[in-house]
Amino acid sequence: MNTTPLKKLKIDDFGMLLQVYASDENFHNPYNESTYLNLNTGDLKYLYLDDDDAEFAECETGIPASENIKNRNQVLNNPNDYLEISGADHGTHHEILIDFIHSNWTNDQTRKQNAINAYHKSIGWWIKELEKIGEHEAVDKYHKYKAQILEKRCIEFLNTHGIDPV
Repeated sequence: MNTTPLKKLKIDDFGMLLQVYASDENFHNPYNESTYLNLNTGDLKYLYLDDDDAEFAECETGIPASENIKNRNQVLNNPNDYLEISGADHGTHHEILIDFIHSNWTNDQTRKQNAINAYHKSIGWWIKELEKIGEHEAVDKYHKYKAQILEKRCIEFLNTHGIDPV
């Protein structure tokens, strides 16, 4: 058992870190982007595998190629100062939805059964099916549940790497 105390670290944009951690890596990372947490400052560094992708992605959420080169050099030259923050894989998102569906989100067994029946191995389909029958509350509760689970897992991930986000 590790008894080393956790390092308290103020993460400048914890909301963005959570967004990166909670993203569905298989669907939300078309540009092969990595995010790194600076373990000394709490800053996030965005790094694209390909400088052209960084330049192209800049139109949406990317960074200039020159900044990508600078970030890459900082991470490569100081690997002990950075922790890569990966998004969750697609299977994790399905596991969370299945856990939610079978949780106690409602005491109404008909609503619960409707949620179970609507799931056909597609999260988007599940949401559309429930919204078609006016079950918006279940969808809202699912999104809140997913956010809580992923935030808890993100903090556990950071703790595993010796970080206590403050």
